[in-house]
Amino acid sequence: MKLIPLHIQTIIFNYKMMKITISILLFLICGTISFSQIIIKEDVSSENDDSLNIVVFENNYECINAGIWLVDVDVTPCDSIKDKSILPSKIYKEIIKSKLLEVAYSDDTIYVSFIGMSSCCDKFFSGLEYINDTSINLTYVKNNIEQCWCGNCPNVFKYTIFSEKLHLHKFLVNGTEIDFSNDIFQYETRITKKNILTGRTKVYFYQGDPSIFTLLMGKKYSRKGKEISTKIYDNSIEIIK
Repeated sequence: MKLIPLHIQTIIFNYKMMKITISILLFLICGTISFSQIIIKEDVSSENDDSLNIVVFENNYECINAGIWLVDVDVTPCDSIKDKSILPSKIYKEIIKSKLLEVAYSDDTIYVSFIGMSSCCDKFFSGLEYINDTSINLTYVKNNIEQCWCGNCPNVFKYTIFSEKLHLHKFLVNGTEIDFSNDIFQYETRITKKNILTGRTKVYFYQGDPSIFTLLMGKKYSRKGKEISTKIYDNSIEIIK
């Protein structure tokens, strides 16, 4: 068996390593080009180990041509919502109303927060769809394949949008226009009763057709409008905390 000189072996080894390095670089470059508009973000809540949301979002060329693109997406899953004005009680999670929570403008950035309904353990694929120079469609779809058996519940989405020249003020979510609303629940009806002598006010929150009201919540306010107490009901029966 004829031995290959050491310096020849070194040349062959370096050549093979160079080929491997070039192959890896080409793979990385192609992957970067192919997925340059797709961003994957993991958001893990320290308060709830189960609230892992993989948020994938993209910017399509129609938006980019209009000078708009999605910079960031944050999702607060329903099990992590602490704000009682959004979710007064966990038993109400399936009947919370989808609506805008905040629209804030800062230089060339727009921050849009809204309530969207989905399963409590979902991961999402989010995006923007350009409609016109004042309107944009905020989209989100489930991005996980595992089954969830926890029912429908509210998630708080916060989209950070760069807008180069357009002042967006009309927002749709998955094709449906939403706006700010004082309603907390879907199909909500409020009945207000004021005591003329004390000046105190009671507000009762119902769901459903007036002929078959279901009492959900009652709030009591002082003469000056300060909230005094809140009572929570399940099927019109008060829940004692």
